[in-house]
Amino acid sequence: MGINISGNTDIISATDGSLTIQGADFTAIAAGSTAAPSISPTGDSNTGIFFPSADTIAFGANGAEALRITSTGQLRATGASDVRFTLGSTGTPETNNSVHIRADGASLKFMNASGGITLFEQNGVEAARFNTSGNLAFPSGQGIDFSATANSSGTMTSELLDDYEVGTWTPTIAATSSNPTISYTSGEREGSYIKIGKLVHVDFWIRISSCSAQGSGDLRISGLPFSEGSNAFRGQANFERFDFTGATAGSGEHILGEVDGAFIDMRRRANTGSVSAISTGSIPGGVSFAIGAATYTTA
Repeated sequence: MGINISGNTDIISATDGSLTIQGADFTAIAAGSTAAPSISPTGDSNTGIFFPSADTIAFGANGAEALRITSTGQLRATGASDVRFTLGSTGTPETNNSVHIRADGASLKFMNASGGITLFEQNGVEAARFNTSGNLAFPSGQGIDFSATANSSGTMTSELLDDYEVGTWTPTIAATSSNPTISYTSGEREGSYIKIGKLVHVDFWIRISSCSAQGSGDLRISGLPFSEGSNAFRGQANFERFDFTGATAGSGEHILGEVDGAFIDMRRRANTGSVSAISTGSIPGGVSFAIGAATYTTA
């Protein structure tokens, strides 16, 4: 066992124990093995470089394969079921509190150190991230792209789902000219909403305890969480209960609303089919209700 050197050779030994070989070719080095690599440091014979097969280079540590470069140029770390590639010095290396990519059995895991996030960028610009709460978050204007799915027979304009939100809002009885002066029953003036993409659905419950001044103009509800998209297809509101004086739906009549900007304009459809606005003069002085829901689209 030894080193076979061919060609003209200069061998220079330095006082620090290093060996320099000039003008020579190493033509034969033992393949070695996992337990006994062919190239290893003094005093650590089970750690080093070995050659498990033709055109393959492997690296061993403590008698086990840690890494290899295959004959096709692939870099493999398959010596154990739990393999970690640690990046940076944040956290504690070789623990879950470190930045690393981990092969754990059949699973591939991306790990952050405590307080870190998983960020995806494209050409230096953020595309998406997993935040510290474990939620997938997109920058404004980006989202889930469904363009790979089949389209309808209509004219498709967008297949990007870019928003989802759930919350509450405060509905208020208002008017087109001057707003009425109203007292609301505590705990019975509520609104909720859900927004999926551009589609918004709102519910509202309003109980008026008294009205000291009716104001002027046509009745409307203000305070919508999002403004309507100002297109030709305005959203509609339906009322489960609406008992203002002179506005209660009679036989064949229906109380409805039309979403216009940040308002729900109240309307009454007569049994003849005609639709008319409801004036502020319909607000009673005592207890009355406006309960319903509306669905519309934003810009």
